[in-house]
Amino acid sequence: MTKKKIKKDPNKQYYFNVISIKESQGLLKEIISTGHDVAIWKKGQEESDLEYFEIIQQDEIDKEFFVKKKGGFIHNFMQSVLADCDIFIKVDLEKLSYFAQGHLKATEKSKTYHLVIHEQFFKSQQRRNYRLASSKHVIVQFKIDEEVFDGNDVSAGGISINAPMADNERFAVGKEFDECTLRINKEQYDIKKAKIVKTEERLDAKGRSIGKMDLGIEFLNVPKVIEENIRQQINYEARGVEIRKKFNLG
Repeated sequence: MTKKKIKKDPNKQYYFNVISIKESQGLLKEIISTGHDVAIWKKGQEESDLEYFEIIQQDEIDKEFFVKKKGGFIHNFMQSVLADCDIFIKVDLEKLSYFAQGHLKATEKSKTYHLVIHEQFFKSQQRRNYRLASSKHVIVQFKIDEEVFDGNDVSAGGISINAPMADNERFAVGKEFDECTLRINKEQYDIKKAKIVKTEERLDAKGRSIGKMDLGIEFLNVPKVIEENIRQQINYEARGVEIRKKFNLG
């Protein structure tokens, strides 16, 4: 049994970064030339509530554009609920996502909006080994032998959970368990086999045991399609975490 140590965030240094002015200018040129969609939403909304726009003309001022809402006839006929609001902007290019803040204003011309992009863009890159920590926005759980345990963090290859110290022998390093279930928010994934690879005793500030331990669990022989589904959800949830952090959304 090892003692619990203070760990550095393995994702902090390279998951969500500010891009240079030159890269920002190149990004805007590519968005305009290729007709990429621009996803927009406002504070208080989830990323799933976003609306899509296309840039139809760049204004004379840098980072200001005229945009048109995308969608069917009804969507185009109705004014966007984001009109005259401070908003968040997302553009997906290949495996990269770019984020910024701005303001969307309705114009006198029907169905057209004026988009102003403020300050800098942030770049988010999907990574294979991102570890997603549990929080009030991210519920991570793992079921073993029909018993559900709360997770500390999860990656596509494994999970860290907490359990009572009384289960020390039950969850000894090297033990394997069949027919487990991983839950990340509302999504569940069947994990046919999992192995205990690490245990750490939890201690208080004075170095005394609090009767709990953290377990490092490796997923074994996970089908590629399930592994990729887990990875995609982790990256989706991670983007939401980083957006809330950078834009102080709580």
